Amino acid sequence: MGQLRKEKRLREDRLVGIKTGVPSYIPPELELRGFKLVFYDVSDNKIGEIGSDSFRGKIAEVQFELISFGCGAFSFTINDLPDFNITYRTRVDIHPYFDSIPWFTGFIQVIPKPGKKRPYAFSGFGYFDQLDWVTITASYQNQEVSLIIKDIIQNYVAPNTQIIYNESKIEAASYTITSIDFDHTKAKDAIQTLADIAQGYEFGVDNSREFYFREIDTDTKYHYWVGKQFQDIEIEEDPNSVRNKLYVKAGQISGGSNIIGSVQDGTSIATYGLREDVVTAPEILNSDDALQWANYILQDLKTPKVKAQIHNVFLDSTKEKIEPKGKCRITVYDGTEYELLVKRVQYSISKSGIFAELELGEIQEPFEKQIVDIVKGIDEEKRLSDKRTEQLYDLASNPGSHQHIRADITDFWNSPFWTNIPDKPSTFPPSSHNHVKADIIDFAHTHSGSDITSQVSDSDKVDGKHASEFALASHNHDSRYYTETELNTSGAGGAVHWNNVTNKPSSYPPSSHTHPGSQITSQVPDSDKLDGHDASYFATASHNHDERYYTESELKNSGGGGEVHWDNITNKPSIGGLSFTYSVANISFSYNSWNTVTVSGAKLVLVTVKFGTTIIDKGAIVKFRKYGSSADYECRAEGISRFATTLLVPCDSSGRFQVYPQRDGGNIILTRVGYFT
Repeated sequence: MGQLRKEKRLREDRLVGIKTGVPSYIPPELELRGFKLVFYDVSDNKIGEIGSDSFRGKIAEVQFELISFGCGAFSFTINDLPDFNITYRTRVDIHPYFDSIPWFTGFIQVIPKPGKKRPYAFSGFGYFDQLDWVTITASYQNQEVSLIIKDIIQNYVAPNTQIIYNESKIEAASYTITSIDFDHTKAKDAIQTLADIAQGYEFGVDNSREFYFREIDTDTKYHYWVGKQFQDIEIEEDPNSVRNKLYVKAGQISGGSNIIGSVQDGTSIATYGLREDVVTAPEILNSDDALQWANYILQDLKTPKVKAQIHNVFLDSTKEKIEPKGKCRITVYDGTEYELLVKRVQYSISKSGIFAELELGEIQEPFEKQIVDIVKGIDEEKRLSDKRTEQLYDLASNPGSHQHIRADITDFWNSPFWTNIPDKPSTFPPSSHNHVKADIIDFAHTHSGSDITSQVSDSDKVDGKHASEFALASHNHDSRYYTETELNTSGAGGAVHWNNVTNKPSSYPPSSHTHPGSQITSQVPDSDKLDGHDASYFATASHNHDERYYTESELKNSGGGGEVHWDNITNKPSIGGLSFTYSVANISFSYNSWNTVTVSGAKLVLVTVKFGTTIIDKGAIVKFRKYGSSADYECRAEGISRFATTLLVPCDSSGRFQVYPQRDGGNIILTRVGYFT
C-alpha cells in the first residue's frame, strides 16, 4: 500500500503537521470497491469523473485525510490520463461507496511533469490551506470574537479564495475582545489567535468548502474494540511537553518590556515540578485579552499529552464515515478504556477495500513541524519588535504630558542655581497661615479669681439693678391675661369679642351627614319610586327578550336560526389553504449530528426517508425537529431492508428544520418531495 506521507512538504507541516507526498509503491490496475472522484474547474463547472466503475483513467490508489480543520491532504494515482484536463486548482470531490455527499473536497496542487510516463500521480489539499493565502491588516476594539471572524471571512477570505462564507456556520462566542491589531497577519494565524482567546472553539473549511467556527465537540461518538474493528493500536504519553507557568508577551510595552504578566497551574507544578516557557501574541494589545489567551494555551500544556494511533479500521462492513469530531472510546485487550478526541482520520482506498487510520488526542508532529515552529517563533519576535518600534516611535513623536523626578535632571543643582530657576516671582506675598499665642507679643489676656484681691464695684448687679427688680425664670401672670385653657375650653372663662376673631368664614354650609329614619317626621315624596317610576315601568329580574334578539342557542348551534353578517365577526382567522410546490431534491447531510435544512418560504416540507438495500441489524434511526425546538420525533428501519416512508416536517419562520440521521449497516437517503407555503 502506498504511503501518503512518505515525502514531506514543509508548507503544510507548518500549521497542521500534515506529511504529504506520492505513494512509493504503485500497484497494477485494481478493481476497487465502489467509489468515484468528481472534478470541477475553478468556476465550479463539472469537467468529468473517474472511479472504480470507469474504463479510462482507472485509479490505482486514493488517499485522503480529514482533520479538525476540515479536509487535509489527498493524493491519487491513475494509470491512464482521462479525456479532460486536470491542472492546478482543479477541484476534486471524493465519494466513497458512491455516497451522494462527498467525504472530501480539495484542490490539485501537484501535477505530473510533462513527459512523465504512467502511472500519473496527483496530490493536493483541502481548502483550509487557502487561509494561508490571505493576510489581514485591521484593528478591532470591543467586539465579540465571532463578529471579528465574520468580518475576516466575508471581507478578506471569501473574495480572494474559493472558500465560501456561510454566516450560520460561525457560532457566537462569549468573549469580547478589548483591542487587537493584525498587521499583515495570515488569516489562518489571526483566526487561530481569536479561537484560543475564545477558548474551546475550533475552525476550518468543510467538505462543502464553507468556513466554520464552532465549539469543540467533546461527546463520545465512536467506540472501537481492539481485535474487532481493528487489530493494531499505539498509545503514548509525552511528559516532556508539560509546561505549567507561561510568561506572556503581547503587542504592548509595559514597564519597558512586552512581558505583560504570567499564568500558572499550581496542581501541575506540584505534580511535575516548575516548567516555565514564554508564549507570544504580537497582535493582542490588551493585557486581559493576552492573559485570557495564555490561560487557554496553559490548559493544553499543563498535563502530559496522550495520543493514540489506530491502524487499518475496515470500513466496507459499515460504510460509515468517521469524522475528526468528538471523542472515540477505545477498549484494549485487558478492558482498559481510553477516551480521546479524534484529531485526524486518514482514508486509504486499495484493492483490499477502504481502510481508515485514526490519530487521537494529539497529532504526531514531524521534525519539519518543529523547524517551522522555530521559524514561526522568530517571525513572531520580529512582529513583536515591530510593535515595540511602532510604540516607541509614537512616544517619541507625541510625548504628551509627562513628568520627571529630580534625579532625571542632570544639571538641576548647577551653579548659579538661583539664576537657573526660570519664571521666579518678583515678590513673595505671604500665603494664608496661623500663629500660636506665644508668637503675638501684645496678645489680650485674662486673670483667674485668685489674682483679684479686692471687690469690683457693682459686680453683683446687672446694669446696676438688684435681683429683686426682675421676675423669676418660672412665674405666672395675673388676671389681666387669659390662659390657653381659658380660651381653648368652652365655659372656662375666656371671652373674645367677635370683631377680634380673624379669618372667619363667610358662610357655614352643613357638612355631609345622615339621619336615622326616626328623625324624619314627614313623608318623603316618591320614596317608593325609582327615578319617579313605579315597578311596572321596569322588567323583572328574570325575563326573556322578544324576537329582535338571538339567544345563545340560536347563535352557537348550526341551524338554530341565528345569523351574523361576516363583517361583524371580529378576530377572524385568515382564510385560505396552504399552497403545495412539487420540488424534488436530495437532502445533503452528515451522519450522527444535527443537520440544518433550509427551504425558503416553507411552512411544511414533505420528506421521503429511504433506508438502504441491505438488512439493517439494529435499526437505523432518522430524527426530525423544527429548527430551534428541542422536541423531536423519529422513524426507524427496525431491521427491514429497502424500507421507505414519507412524512411532513414543520419549519420555523425562516423555512428551516433539522434532521439527525443515524445509520447501522446501510445507507440512508433523504429526499425532499415538495413543500407547503
